Amino acid sequence: MLNIHMQDKPSIRLAKLTVQRKHIDIRIAQLQQIVYVSNHPEQFSGALVQTALCDDLNMDYNRWDGLWKQEMDRRGLNSDTYLNGVWNRIEKKS
Repeated sequence: MLNIHMQDKPSIRLAKLTVQRKHIDIRIAQLQQIVYVSNHPEQFSGALVQTALCDDLNMDYNRWDGLWKQEMDRRGLNSDTYLNGVWNRIEKKS
């Protein structure tokens, strides 16, 4: 019985690492999306894009919004002002 238990441990460890890797991959994808939106504001429209990205990333809107605000803070930008500026530029184009 002890031998079986010992043999199972590596597979459990591997399963945990696989799950952790998946979460890391998802997190990287989320941050890449946020950075892309930040760098290409003319292509997007405020809350609309946040909702769309949440759907794409299978992510809770409030969590995405929190990550968005963190990215804006890192850049020294006010996220609300930034999104209003995006909306204004889009409205001028249409």
